[in-house]
Amino acid sequence: MNRRNLLAAAPAAAMAACASGALAASAAVSETPVMRIFREWEAMSAYLDGEAARSMSEDEYDTLVDDRHEIEKTMMATPAQNARDVLLKLSAWTDFGALGIGSDETGVGLFWQEVRDLIG
Repeated sequence: MNRRNLLAAAPAAAMAACASGALAASAAVSETPVMRIFREWEAMSAYLDGEAARSMSEDEYDTLVDDRHEIEKTMMATPAQNARDVLLKLSAWTDFGALGIGSDETGVGLFWQEVRDLIG
């Protein structure tokens, strides 16, 4: 590519960069409370599955699992704003299907009410 082609392409590249930045900013603004809690849950889950967790005592690990469960309960109690929120709740509560959803534990009844509300 010669200098003339590079200069001609620069405005289009700048427009694309602005557009992608605007989309990223828009996505950050539209993040729901459930999404923020899910990101916290996701980070805790990654930590529990990571190398650092392998070297801690069973008591330390159990404490972190309990902390993650508190994050899950907080997420379940946070009102869903859209269908994605409901799916995030289900994913975290069941660890992506590895666990059952359970009966009417904390937040599960509210979860099913949200599902009923979304499907009419």
